Amino acid sequence: MSRRSDPFWCYVDEMAEGFLKCVFCGSCSYSSRVWNAIISKVGIAIPPMRWDCLLQWVASNFHHKGKFDHMMVRQAITSSVYFLWQERNARVFNNKHKEAATISKEAMMQLRILLLHYKKPIPVRVKECWNL
Repeated sequence: MSRRSDPFWCYVDEMAEGFLKCVFCGSCSYSSRVWNAIISKVGIAIPPMRWDCLLQWVASNFHHKGKFDHMMVRQAITSSVYFLWQERNARVFNNKHKEAATISKEAMMQLRILLLHYKKPIPVRVKECWNL
């Protein structure tokens, strides 16, 4: 099966720009499942949008480094991109793949580790949601 006909993955473009457009716009069911699971756990509604619009939206609305929710949104995006890019590389270069749920769990584990080492106060709702 060619990469372009792989039903589990959206190969809009093998270059980073195409990958990032695919991840957040909602056109790829695989990456959408990962992204939606992560932002659902973070607890902040982020509508599907193009990568460039998402970056602009986050820069405009989540730019305070000291605010907890702002940090979580930035980390959710970072974690999503990182784990989806790792999956993309595993598929392209090693012909291996993981289920979307597995990628989501790995990304959320990374976010939980970040929270366990977070030095500032964490809201109670977040502690309960992430079992901290």
